[in-house]
Amino acid sequence: MKTLIRKLAVIAASFTASAAMATVIDFESPDAGGLHEWSTVLSPTQGFDFGQGAFMEIFDTAEGPWTTLGAPHSGHFVVANIGGGSMVMKPVGGGTFTLNDLWIRNWSPNDDGFPGSGIAGYRNGVAVGVVQFRITAGWEQIVTNFADVDMVILAPAAGQAFQLDDVTVNAPVPEPTSVVLMGAGLLGLAAVRRARKR
Repeated sequence: MKTLIRKLAVIAASFTASAAMATVIDFESPDAGGLHEWSTVLSPTQGFDFGQGAFMEIFDTAEGPWTTLGAPHSGHFVVANIGGGSMVMKPVGGGTFTLNDLWIRNWSPNDDGFPGSGIAGYRNGVAVGVVQFRITAGWEQIVTNFADVDMVILAPAAGQAFQLDDVTVNAPVPEPTSVVLMGAGLLGLAAVRRARKR
């Protein structure tokens, strides 16, 4: 029994550690939907949905017809709210996460846009952090460090269109009920295994 408890503790510790690892969402992943297109609607990628607010598209700005937008912050692809409007970011399947930072610039690389853009982190519908900034022509790092949020809203000033790249998050932390269900399942498997040994 003590061995079983030790194994479960190791599994729980590794599960918790993996949930806290930082990930950079760079929109280069095949699940983003743009790897073989110059422009397409953004699909949920790397565990997050970015398209619940504005109409978000993924663009290959390193080659093809969109090179006039300038180079991405990294890789080939950026995400843009070409129609303007706010972007809503949520983890696929729920849970909370930490938004560390992101890189943003104006849709037009020759325009410094308007002051007054902002990004807010929410937990259960309540804002837990807000950062104000100006979307400029060059790539700017926006540091947020919003911890334990379930939704982030990026609201550009005056409906300004923007490009987004390299969003750093800590992986979504599962809802407590998911952890309880996983623990119950592991205990059940251990009980079945123990019963078979007898």
